[in-house]
Amino acid sequence: MAHGNGGWSSPRLSDEELEYYGDLYIRWDIREAGVDFEGFLNNPEYYLQKHTRGRWRAGGREGDDGRKGLLGYLGLRQAARTPAE
Repeated sequence: MAHGNGGWSSPRLSDEELEYYGDLYIRWDIREAGVDFEGFLNNPEYYLQKHTRGRWRAGGREGDDGRKGLLGYLGLRQAARTPAE
């Protein structure tokens, strides 16, 4: 993985993930808090929790803004875990 300035590396994300996180970045005004998009991508949950004043919740649970988490956004669902034999 290539390293940017200062030895930090950026996560590799699919186009769908970039679109999802871009939507969150814009919808929750993270830029207005002084966070650049690349910094946001390094730890999106941290910045969402910090700068949305508790209005954002991971996973799209009841009580949040009604949006689905990344799996729902991509049209996927979590696989049921089966015990190993």
